Amino acid sequence: MQSWLREHWLKIDNLGEEAIRLGYIPNWYLDEPSDKQLAHLRRKGVSVDKHLTKGKASDLIGLLILPTADELEKLRFFKSDNGVETQTQARIILQDLFKDTTNVEKWDNRPASLMDKEFCRFFKIQAPKKISHKDSLKFQKEYISEADDCLVEDWKNYCYMFEDLIEPEFRDSYDLKEVELSVFRKAVKQVGKEEDIDISEMDIDDVIWTILELRPDLQKD
Repeated sequence: MQSWLREHWLKIDNLGEEAIRLGYIPNWYLDEPSDKQLAHLRRKGVSVDKHLTKGKASDLIGLLILPTADELEKLRFFKSDNGVETQTQARIILQDLFKDTTNVEKWDNRPASLMDKEFCRFFKIQAPKKISHKDSLKFQKEYISEADDCLVEDWKNYCYMFEDLIEPEFRDSYDLKEVELSVFRKAVKQVGKEEDIDISEMDIDDVIWTILELRPDLQKD
């Protein structure tokens, strides 16, 4: 077990339920592990201690999983992503960061994201200047409420596919390197043209094959 996780567990053991109040762990962390968690760990060859909690079981499972795209985005925003290789490590760092209300406020008021700007490009509208991510989401919600239903369905599937594509675990299943939004956008356009279908009808597999046709270098060796 990594030393940083051992130190984290020692701190939790010493604090007990106080660790929940202080924000070090979620409310369910000290509960008993689920049968599903125990079965998963045993399948992976991980020895299960009788004192294992639901939270510690989750930590052990997370050692076998890459951080999510959302977790990586938050870590990069706070410049804390260096050397983070597992979901458990990402979660512990983020829990510590977000105990500070100043960091919560910084994250809530961060600048508009890449996909916020892509929304305006997709719907061919003028992007509001110097808008925060939070205000951008409000703007998008208001715009979508009056937009064409078919176009909205296209946008939803466009987002679903890109959200899949930015997940490290998902990309690994295709032996795919990171894909820039501009490459994804071009592939979606080509699939629509070649198959004569709307974006809402597209399948992520078709988009991935097209990405690799456009950029063979994105296939992992």
